[in-house]
Amino acid sequence: MQIPWYVTAIGAALVWGVHYPLVEHALKRISLVSVLLLTALPVVLVAPFFHRTLVADYAVWETLDTGPRVRVLALALTSLLGSVLLFLSIAGKNATLASLIGIIAAA
Repeated sequence: MQIPWYVTAIGAALVWGVHYPLVEHALKRISLVSVLLLTALPVVLVAPFFHRTLVADYAVWETLDTGPRVRVLALALTSLLGSVLLFLSIAGKNATLASLIGIIAAA
């Protein structure tokens, strides 16, 4: 069974709507680095359940030329930079205004 794209899009919007205020709450109490690590923790915890997929992806990685490798690594760097900038904007003002700017910029 495949979930319709619009259901997942609405679900993502709802989850992000909860996530931004949680980030704001956390940043008032702990450091940016700790918040970043906490947001990455679930990925680390579920990674062992996807061992086969990760091994297969690593095999593909080894076959890639430099250009495609750089673009894949850019994914990680832009994700980190985007998260840091978002979290700094939330800490600098608030989650509501940061999310509104994000919505406007994405439109």
